[in-house]
This record gives sequence, structure tokens and C-alpha cells, in this order.
Amino acid sequence: MPNLQQLPQVATVDPTALIPVEQNGTTSVVTASALLAPVQPQLTLASGTLLGRVSAGAGGPEPLVIGSGLSVVQGALVVADSPGYAPLNSPAFTGVPTAPTPPLNDNGNTLATTAFVQAHALPSTTVTLTGDVVGSGVTAGVVATTLPSIATPGTYSKVTVNAKGQVIGGASVAATDVSGLAPVAISGAYADLTGMPAAYQLPPATAAMLGGVKLGAGLSGATDGTTTLAAVLPSVDASGLLVKSSNTGALDRRLADIRGEVISVADLLGARPTGQDATNAMVMAIGLAANMPGSTIELCAGVWNFATLGASLAVPSRTVIRGAGRHQTQIIWNDIGPFPLFVSTGTGNARAKDIVFSDFTVTGSFLTRGTGSAYPFLPYFVDGLRFSNLCVEYSRVMGIVARNGTDVVAQGCVVRNCARDGINFAECAAVTVDGNVIEHCDDDGIATCSIPGWPARMFSFPTTDCSARKASRCCVHAARRSSAT
Repeated sequence: MPNLQQLPQVATVDPTALIPVEQNGTTSVVTASALLAPVQPQLTLASGTLLGRVSAGAGGPEPLVIGSGLSVVQGALVVADSPGYAPLNSPAFTGVPTAPTPPLNDNGNTLATTAFVQAHALPSTTVTLTGDVVGSGVTAGVVATTLPSIATPGTYSKVTVNAKGQVIGGASVAATDVSGLAPVAISGAYADLTGMPAAYQLPPATAAMLGGVKLGAGLSGATDGTTTLAAVLPSVDASGLLVKSSNTGALDRRLADIRGEVISVADLLGARPTGQDATNAMVMAIGLAANMPGSTIELCAGVWNFATLGASLAVPSRTVIRGAGRHQTQIIWNDIGPFPLFVSTGTGNARAKDIVFSDFTVTGSFLTRGTGSAYPFLPYFVDGLRFSNLCVEYSRVMGIVARNGTDVVAQGCVVRNCARDGINFAECAAVTVDGNVIEHCDDDGIATCSIPGWPARMFSFPTTDCSARKASRCCVHAARRSSAT
């Protein structure tokens, strides 16, 4: 006889099928329906439904549908936040919501309905003001008031006030309104001055006294009161006098040099002579000098860096650019551009005049960059041009240059290590070159030529104490443009 494992299996069981069972040592059979009767059948429910009983009478569970505004969260039935339902926290109702009206004596946290508010509102009362201030209105609205016109509008130094504090009049204050004022203060008459002193008689004038005052040395008096100079005052040589400046970093100035304002570059835009860029301050100083003829632009001792110039510094007429001394004030600049460092505002139709450069050093980059085209100095059309106590070194082209000028002077300057001429004044008249040192310049040491058509007597060229020592191809060159030299 086959065992259970050897019997064939079936996919479905008929309720009437017999199934062998062993109970208390006895083997019996039972139908499939009887065997499964006490077993709960499998339940299949859609998501979002509950089990319950909606049919009448006893029976198995039935699915219940979850209504709008409810949801099942972790097995619990909760009220869901959904459009159309106000939340418990800070609800915002729409339409015309209603609520029960609290009792009239309720003073708790109950919501007040419009009926409750109307029951507690004060009745509207008409208010009428009379007297100095008039007007009318209701307590629930605006009460308009009006002040009466008592006095004529205006500004008064003396006013009249009534018992209520109202200004009812006004007038100008007169001297008679001030109690205890002296009569002379009211009339202004000398005769009203109490205790009037007797007239004082000055002593007669003499050669040494005038009205009781002793005349100082160099003055003489006459009996008619006339004062004259007793002798010609001695002349004073002021060429060596210095004027002290109160500006920080500004230089002392010779009295003979003072012609206008002193513009210290160290006072402009925080500029400092420490090698940092000071281009904007120098451009500002040139602009100020253009508006103040006769000015001196001062560059105190140190290194002034004009590395970001976008154009030449065009020096206006009657301007002095002065440092603290040769080798004490040094100017460095970006000499790779196509423009010179210093030029003038002069043109062929409007010449400049009286420009001075003195007491500073200009250093170029010939040593590192070689030759170029940016001149340290190239002023055109200046009448009265002076270069004094300058040092020009390592220029990528010439050192000190001027064109089409008259009364041009180079005195006490040192020019060295330049790519071309040391000093070159072309088409200039009345030239003076005196006491200069030219060293290691690769072309003419000093070259000048006069303006064509100018008489020879207008041209002078003293070369006292000029030196061209250790110069390659260096010479003193003074000739007209028509000259072959």
C-alpha cells in the first residue's frame, strides 16, 4: 500500500472529498467542507478601506469605504488636511460662517459674533464745540474744529497775549520799550550822554611826535601833522630768504620763487613717495596748476612712481615743477609707451611761457629695455624754459630735449647713460647751456640749433664748466639747422 508521499497531488479540493484523519489512535475520514468550516476564509480588501459589518444580522466582515476628509495613517483613522476643510490651527473661513452668540456678560475667549458686538456698541452721539474753538461731529466720526482769527498773521518782535494765552496783537520793539535804557541809547545824540567828558586836546605835532605818539626811526613829522620818510630805507637782498610751509611733506621755498600757489603732490589722493603708483595725484596737480597760473608743484624727497600714465604730463604756463634736490626726489615711469613724460601746453598758435623743471631725477629703462621713443622731456613752443639741477639717466632716447622754444636754459644738470643725445635744443633761440655734466651718451653730448630766420645775436651758447668725460661719441654741438655739423 502506497504511503502519503506516494499519492498524487490535486490542485483543487471538492467540498465533499474525503480526507483521512487520525484521532485518538483511530483512523477516520472527514469531508473537506467539515474540516475547513472553523477556518477564517481569506480576505481581499482594496487599499483605503476598512472591515466592518453593514448588513443586518450576524455574518462575516464587510468592507467599509473611508469618507472624504479622512485617511488611514499607520493603522489609525485620522482627519486629513484637504481643500475645502479649514484646519484646526488658524483656520481661514470663506463664505458666511456662523457661530453661536455668547451671552452679553461673557468676557472670556469665546468668539464674538456680529450680534454680540452690536449689542455692546455705544450709540452714535453728536458733539458740538463752542467758545474759542468751534466745530461739530459725531463720536463715531470726525469732529471738525475751527480756531477763530484773532490777530493779523505776521512776524512780530513784540506781541500781545490775552489771559487765555492767545496772541491778539503785535508790533516792532522800540528802544523806548526797554526799561532802564540810557537816553543816549534811545536818541543816539552825544548831548544825551550823561557825564559827558570835556574835549581832549592833542599836543601839537613836532618832528619827533605826532599827536602824542613818538615817531620811529626813519620817519619825520611836521607841525601840520604831515609824516614823511626821514631818509631812504636801505635795500634788502631777499634772494636767500626761505618761506616755511605748513603742509606736511611740502618743501621750503625761496622768497624770490614765490609767484602763486604751492601744490604738494603728497597732499593729494593719499599719494606717497614710496614707489607706489602716484599717477592720479600728479595728474591732479597739473590740472590745479592750469587753473592757478604761477603755481609750484612740489615733489618731496622719495621715489615718485608715474607708471600708469595714459598720456604726457602737459605742463601749463607759469608753472614750476620742483623736487627736494637731485638724487633726493626720483621719478620713475613706464617709458615703453609712445608719449613723452613731460611736455608743455604750448602750440604754434598759442605758445606757453615761463616753465621750470628743477631739483629732481628722472630714471628710464634703457639699461633693461634698450632703445625706445619715449622722451623724459619734450616741451614744444615755450618762451622762457628752464632745466635746473636735474639728473636724467637711462633714457631710451635723448635726455633733456626742447623744440621751438626761446630763452631756453639748461644749468647744473647731469645727463648720463642715454641712448642718444644728452641735451638737444632744436629750433630754439637764446639758448644757455652752462655747468652741465654729460656722461656715457651714445650720440651728441650737447646739440642745439636756432630757429631759422632768427638773427645770430639772439643765440648764445656759453659752455662754461660743461663736461663730456667718458662719453662715447659725445660732443658739444652748437649750430644752425642749415649747418652740416
